[in-house]
Amino acid sequence: AHRVTGADAVQRVLLDHLRHTAAPGDGVATAAAATADAADAATLVTVDHELSATKVTHELRRASTRVGRQMLQVTTDVEARLGQVQPEPLLSYAAAVAAKQTPGNQAVVAGLIHASHGLTPAEAVATELTGLAVGWAGAALRLRQCDHIDAQGIITAAHPVIAELAEECVAVASDLLRRVRQTAVERG
Repeated sequence: AHRVTGADAVQRVLLDHLRHTAAPGDGVATAAAATADAADAATLVTVDHELSATKVTHELRRASTRVGRQMLQVTTDVEARLGQVQPEPLLSYAAAVAAKQTPGNQAVVAGLIHASHGLTPAEAVATELTGLAVGWAGAALRLRQCDHIDAQGIITAAHPVIAELAEECVAVASDLLRRVRQTAVERG
């Protein structure tokens, strides 16, 4: 088995993960959920189920839904304490998650939350992918694969890739949403 050692290897593996795993799956789902015209509950449920189908193992599906459900709960609690009213797409989706009609994947929840706070779909994706890059750099630092300067370099090197991927995710999400709606119309 190959082991990732050193800052260069961490950066290379992170960029590959962003390009080939995170963006095509969670990134596209985040963009779809953050798209203003994705606000109907049926579309969000379909996107959520499609994302679950891409999670290869039970552990990945479980982790994604556990984090997603926690994000929904925390957002609900925080906004209630601040006296804020959650927008309808988020309320309908949260109800569907509570009723176990949809899995509640983290990427879909994040897209809805970001959109409810005024972020564009590309900004929502970039925020999530940046969080992933920061997490990877932090893990590399804790595992002594890099120092603090290298960790910042890893994150900085990811920025242009993240910006490019965010735009690609929005385009793919637009196509996905078009297909989901077309399928719904065909089924009547």
